[in-house]
Amino acid sequence: MNQKAKFILIFVVLLLIAFSGIFYFCKEYPEYSENSQALSLLLQKKLTAAEIKQEFENTTTKYHNNEIEKRTIFGYNYSYVKDGIYFLSVTPYWDEQELQALAEELYQNKHGDEINYLDKVIVYGTSDGVTAGSHSRSIYGYEVPVSFYGFIPENLTFDCLYEKSTINIYGVSDETKIEDLAIVLSHEYGHHFTYHNFGLSGSAADRNTEYYKLRFDKDYDVILDREYYEDYLENHKWYLSEIAAEDYVYLMGSENTFKVQKFYDNADKATLYNAGKIVFLTLINYDYKLCKNGMPHENVSIPLPYETEGLADYFYSFVDDEYSVVIPDQPIGTLNLTGTPNGARTQHIFTWDQPFTSHDVAYTVIGYDMDDNVVIMLKTTRGDEKAVAGIGVFGGWMNPFTIPDKDLHAFTYEPGKKMKFRVSVSFPDGLVLLSDPIIITY
Repeated sequence: MNQKAKFILIFVVLLLIAFSGIFYFCKEYPEYSENSQALSLLLQKKLTAAEIKQEFENTTTKYHNNEIEKRTIFGYNYSYVKDGIYFLSVTPYWDEQELQALAEELYQNKHGDEINYLDKVIVYGTSDGVTAGSHSRSIYGYEVPVSFYGFIPENLTFDCLYEKSTINIYGVSDETKIEDLAIVLSHEYGHHFTYHNFGLSGSAADRNTEYYKLRFDKDYDVILDREYYEDYLENHKWYLSEIAAEDYVYLMGSENTFKVQKFYDNADKATLYNAGKIVFLTLINYDYKLCKNGMPHENVSIPLPYETEGLADYFYSFVDDEYSVVIPDQPIGTLNLTGTPNGARTQHIFTWDQPFTSHDVAYTVIGYDMDDNVVIMLKTTRGDEKAVAGIGVFGGWMNPFTIPDKDLHAFTYEPGKKMKFRVSVSFPDGLVLLSDPIIITY
């Protein structure tokens, strides 16, 4: 081989090595050098500003020793940064201290490498009254400058693209605590986790994913892609992406997502009302969606995640952890739940079995319509308490249904109406069982 041929061979080999390094560099984002990191983030800022001009207008960034010293963003009251994730507050009620606590709560959810592709979490004081949180994805890019001992032309660059997510949380006030946001935050991160790791795309192609094949072994009316926003709101629980996010909360959520809220039946409310404890009643202002005993999963027409063989293992295959709850050997059936008419059918008295007698185990009777939408949280008891609850008119002249206070979770009594009732059983390790339903006709 002559000298010229050797030179060309060496040049080709070096060029291949250079391209391989660039490919690996892009693939393994965000682990790159200090200079490239600064370049990447600056280009992110430009791209984001181009896409969302008002949100990141007048942004200034300063770097020192590979760490962000300060970032002042027009339109945000406060900001906090953890591992390159921006936690931003649009409300004056949440400052850096609350944002830091929010960051710690996020990291308590099981996570893997996909967390590196979360860009920011934004909390808002306003809400449309419908949406508690949302998740969005954007394509970002950065240029990699290449210089190789004069063999490659000067100013040559390669564009690397990657996808990052934003989580938005709405309706945060001065009374909002971290545990109040735990399930919403976990659900939205569940979107990020499942899109990134499962390859979900929100299209018919999702039927070919490993997740879909594991989750649905028979024909459910699962919706794969969104066509109309109104339909999305109406059939929210049947969208595959929402089922996947709910599965994530159930299987991988933080300890704060295990929250058990005590619900009171109408008999209890009447007793409190007649005892003059009206102030206490006004404190019963909670949302069943924010506690696991009230809504262990948005869609209870399908099996809970732990009941789907291999599903937990699949979720945990993307993290360095294992699903470690203790599942009872036998199914709980209906727990002998019964609803018996009392008086002139203006009351129903419910009883049920409580096979787990520890005070740490909570039982909650939940009423659904015939389409499995939650109508009322009937009552919560502990394993060492009496299993009885009442629905209907209690307290003589006092009728909880006529009090115009949403805190009472009023339920309209309609003779001839049919409802389903189930019992949720919540354990301290986060496992929630749901009994088979019974149907009551009023």
